[in-house]
Amino acid sequence: MFWCLLASLAVAGNIHIDAKSPVLVKLDGDYVRQDPAARIVIDSLDPGKYRIEICNLVGNTMAFADVSVKFDEEVYYKYAEKRLERVQDHVTEVLGAQDFAPAMQDAEFRNLMRKTLKGSLTKKLKQVVKRTAGYSVDIRQMDELLTSFHKREERLQVCALLRKSVRDAHNAAALNHHFGVETDREKMIKLFER
Repeated sequence: MFWCLLASLAVAGNIHIDAKSPVLVKLDGDYVRQDPAARIVIDSLDPGKYRIEICNLVGNTMAFADVSVKFDEEVYYKYAEKRLERVQDHVTEVLGAQDFAPAMQDAEFRNLMRKTLKGSLTKKLKQVVKRTAGYSVDIRQMDELLTSFHKREERLQVCALLRKSVRDAHNAAALNHHFGVETDREKMIKLFER
């Protein structure tokens, strides 16, 4: 039974949806999550055909697409101007194919956020190291994660810990608002230079 479980995990596919503003997403008529989000990952899908729907905040369908997911496939969509289009991964699009660990999925990221909401700095940093091991993250996730750390020195430590795991380091300027002192902003940008 254990081997069957491992085999099913190895063949699971994922659908990534990026939107300009928070939306609700349905998969085969069921909501993927109850709260709206601008980035949604539907993970651990068995190979097959699915219908994804983008809904506004009151539940009306704004766009939809039928998608076929293969073994261990990552499928990317972008929703903008009431159109849902299949796209290449935005990171791959900008940087080309690079050797990054698999992207951290929404469920794992939410667990990480829960574990870093309270506690000492040492405990929070241990959770960051433990829960990001084997994953890559993007700047949007870094932006949200940094809200769990209240001191600028702590935020710099988190950036230093995860700098090699960030897939879109070229967008590091989006983190500037976490660093009120110019020298800290410069240190942070320097950490993400490749």
